Amino acid sequence: MRLLSAWLKKPALHFLLLGVVLFGLSRWLPSSRAAHDAGGALNPIVISASQLDQIRADFTRQMGVPPTPKDEAMLIEREIEEELLYREALAHGLAWGDRSIQWRLTTKMRFLSDDPELDDAELYRQALELGLEREDIVVRRILVQKMRMVIRINTRNDEPSEAELADYLELYRDDYLEPARISLSHVFLSTQQRGSGVERAAAQVAAELVSHSVPRDQGARLGDPFPLGWEFRSASEHGLAKIFGAEFAAQAMQLTPGRWSGPISSPYGLHLVFVTEKVPPRAPALEAVRSRVLLRLIAERRDAHLENTLRGLREEYEVRIESGVTPSAEGA
Repeated sequence: MRLLSAWLKKPALHFLLLGVVLFGLSRWLPSSRAAHDAGGALNPIVISASQLDQIRADFTRQMGVPPTPKDEAMLIEREIEEELLYREALAHGLAWGDRSIQWRLTTKMRFLSDDPELDDAELYRQALELGLEREDIVVRRILVQKMRMVIRINTRNDEPSEAELADYLELYRDDYLEPARISLSHVFLSTQQRGSGVERAAAQVAAELVSHSVPRDQGARLGDPFPLGWEFRSASEHGLAKIFGAEFAAQAMQLTPGRWSGPISSPYGLHLVFVTEKVPPRAPALEAVRSRVLLRLIAERRDAHLENTLRGLREEYEVRIESGVTPSAEGA
């Protein structure tokens, strides 16, 4: 029992169980067309003038400026999409059995009911009979998200072949490139220790390094101690930036290997740098990034399936915009 309790507290397990439940729902729930036809013709989707005013006000509050015609068209499309998903969720009965929805509707119904003896199950049943789930914005958001997940999970579930993965990697090869890397040694001149004389000291050390051809592994003795070390191997620009700052990292990546260069500044002071090796960006083999490519391809397929499904649902409805603005083309 203790082991079961520990497992039930794991968020990852909750997500997995939700996915299994939604996948099951996507398989046995009736189609939206059948559910709607049973009740007659589909009601049109109407974006009222008050909804438009609210959409504009919300955008202005969040962005600090009123929406452009293009922004407004996109916001209207989003509103239509959410209404489609919401209606589909109701048609598929996704409000039933959801604990979050059940708790919210039960709480609301308890406030409305004049019978304090009713248990939660009865209050929930009455709430659904009254259609309270259709008027609650939080319930609406939950149902929209659940319906979106159901549609995405109901995508073709055959695993991509190795050839498909290889083609996909080739198509987006730049996204998977391993970053350029360099190995370097440096001589550090501390601003904290040397103050305004740090630049003069750096010039003197640079001259000595060049004139005496000081090997890279002996240069550090001419400078100040650096807490993080004097040598860095196979470092990316991002890795160098975390240590020395973005300006140092960008300049270091451009240095010519095999000689002392600089000085280059960092938040700590000045650095004379000797690059020993430069490795250009490299395209990885499929085996090295297979899991990333697979997850991205599956997600792309699910997104495409969601988009196609929404497009098909949109064709089933008449859409009315009270202000007369067309829902997609205008301002695009």
